[in-house]
Amino acid sequence: MADEAPEGEGEGAMNMHRRLAIAGAVPLVMTVAACTPQAPSPSPTPPSVTSTTPAASPTDEERFASQGEKVLTRYPRAVPAGNFSGDKDETVTLPATDLSAPVEVVVLLTCTGTDTYSVTVEQAHPNTVGAACGTAGTSIAAVPLDDPSQPTALQIDVPDGSDYWLTAYYAQNGR
Repeated sequence: MADEAPEGEGEGAMNMHRRLAIAGAVPLVMTVAACTPQAPSPSPTPPSVTSTTPAASPTDEERFASQGEKVLTRYPRAVPAGNFSGDKDETVTLPATDLSAPVEVVVLLTCTGTDTYSVTVEQAHPNTVGAACGTAGTSIAAVPLDDPSQPTALQIDVPDGSDYWLTAYYAQNGR
């Protein structure tokens, strides 16, 4: 047996032999521990990236689609009459409608800036509507038409330096 002392040696020699065996094992354990690769340290958390690029402005088609949805929410049976955009005062003409009277022209105009815009329906009994510019598109106006069988002229007045987007629909009075 390995723990037995060689012949002629007493118990003291056996304890010495055990101490040497243990002492020889300690450096081996230390060497093995030194060779064991350490667990990788966690990667530092990357800093959050904040974009300084402004959100892209919607295209004219996206604006008109959004404005049309808002009109149709309030006037579900309205029919499109035209979309117009620009950056100066002007008169635009809508085609006549075949809807039976009474008919209203429904307009929604958004514009850049904060000053006031106006839209005048030019007819025998003209009517002007307007609101503050802004791009929220919450001002929807409906103006009764004198004669829906005739083209409708709209005089658009916007503040200097403003861009505008006008969506026009025809709706029978009462939606």
